Amino acid sequence: MTDAIVTRQLTKCYDGQRVVHGLNLSVPRGSVYGLLGRNGAGKSTTIKMLTGMVHPDFCSIEVLGEDIHKMAPERREKIAYIAENHPMYRWMTVNGALKFAKSFYRNWNQHLVDQILDHFEISGRR
Repeated sequence: MTDAIVTRQLTKCYDGQRVVHGLNLSVPRGSVYGLLGRNGAGKSTTIKMLTGMVHPDFCSIEVLGEDIHKMAPERREKIAYIAENHPMYRWMTVNGALKFAKSFYRNWNQHLVDQILDHFEISGRR
């Protein structure tokens, strides 16, 4: 079985301070992993580097067998990240949030979105 995530020497510094230092990680496909640590230990930074949202200073990262830096958009759109304590932008309407999210996907399924909104009786103007 190949690994879903592999990092080698994953490192990130902010203002000269290392927040992630030399992380070697292998997560087997089909497994569930959790990152535990105190505030400031680099958990969120690690996840953001794995998704390509933050660029590491030094490393090798493979997600689903591909180098994260060279991953094709159709593969990248299958990866999601939801941060703790970061709700949707409160000033956005549902339609605004959907328009924002839609911009990240080449194959947006508007019919499915409409079904979900209808099922939960959510107005796009809300």
